[in-house]
Amino acid sequence: MKKLFFVLLLMMACTATFAQTSNEDYFIGNWTLSVEGLPTGDKEMLLIILKNEEGQLEGGFGRMDGSEFAELTDIIIKDNSLQVFFDVKGFHVSMNLSRKDDGTVTGSIMDMFDCKATKIEEKKE
Repeated sequence: MKKLFFVLLLMMACTATFAQTSNEDYFIGNWTLSVEGLPTGDKEMLLIILKNEEGQLEGGFGRMDGSEFAELTDIIIKDNSLQVFFDVKGFHVSMNLSRKDDGTVTGSIMDMFDCKATKIEEKKE
């Protein structure tokens, strides 16, 4: 009975680990982020999520040309959602995005500004 319990526990742990990895893999990459209703008008930006050499998530976002880039201070991936934090003009800001379908996420910045992001597919050589 103990062996059966141990095997079931091990299987659940493996499943949870695989699910976390696949969710991370989904969000890692470059995204075209559209934000609506900002005081300066609607904006299209580049959002980058990557995993560094130590296996930690990091990234940032800014203009599509790479200028005015803000570093993400914290990145949380849970279930099918991504929550990131960043500092802009002296404010600590959060953005929540949820998986809509393959390659698309929707959400908001500070629950005030609607946003949608589309994953930029890497060209395979």
